[in-house]
Amino acid sequence: MIIANMATFPPRQHALEAAVRRLAPQVDRLNLCLNQFDEVPSFLSEISNVHAKIPDQDLKDLGKFMFEAGPEDDVFLVDDDLEYPKNYVARSLEVRERLARGCGYKCIFGYHGTIYIRPSVMRSLKDIVKRRGVRWSLLGRERKIYAYHQGQDDARFVAQLGTGAVLIKGSQMPPLSFMMGADRRADVRFARWALDREMPLVSMPKSDSWIPRGGDDEFAIFKTYTSKVPDVFVREVLSFAFRVPNLDGHAGF
Repeated sequence: MIIANMATFPPRQHALEAAVRRLAPQVDRLNLCLNQFDEVPSFLSEISNVHAKIPDQDLKDLGKFMFEAGPEDDVFLVDDDLEYPKNYVARSLEVRERLARGCGYKCIFGYHGTIYIRPSVMRSLKDIVKRRGVRWSLLGRERKIYAYHQGQDDARFVAQLGTGAVLIKGSQMPPLSFMMGADRRADVRFARWALDREMPLVSMPKSDSWIPRGGDDEFAIFKTYTSKVPDVFVREVLSFAFRVPNLDGHAGF
């Protein structure tokens, strides 16, 4: 079965219908976590393969991890604010199958990858002198990002994947119990899960703007949380960012 998992909340309701209608025809089942909703939006009754659920508590971005899947199911983790192309699912499965033959089927694939670069001693000292803070020095302000909306010619091993554009098998899905406490930083908790289970993360090739740039409204997690670099975010990144093996950026297939 091909499944898509999405989480949303009322301020995004204006864009939700378009997002669901783009993805639902591409999958067998679209699971939708309706955080903070009082009732299921009426338009969803028209789409037979959407399974919508209002959780007992606000799970935020972790809502996409609340649904169960069979071990061999193909699960797409998606966001409610991206314009996925009409061939997103089919093309992703095709590329995944080609790449998996080269790197092994333990890999997890996606379209928004990050590599953290350990700063030099000199850079760290400059940060301290300029009062930028030690935490930025430890994390490394220098990162290589293979953004979902930018072209990428070949596959790359990365330390972290954005969970709005990830393809996994059901057997690779972390349980909600593991993800709890990581709301608004699902990407870093997911990266820890993969590293601890020796499942390499791979950013897949794509053409420029194949997934159009989005996710920049006032409710975007980057604007409301990540850009402020909370200490808890830094600590979790440091728990895995520099432990990833073979992180030279090139997957070699």
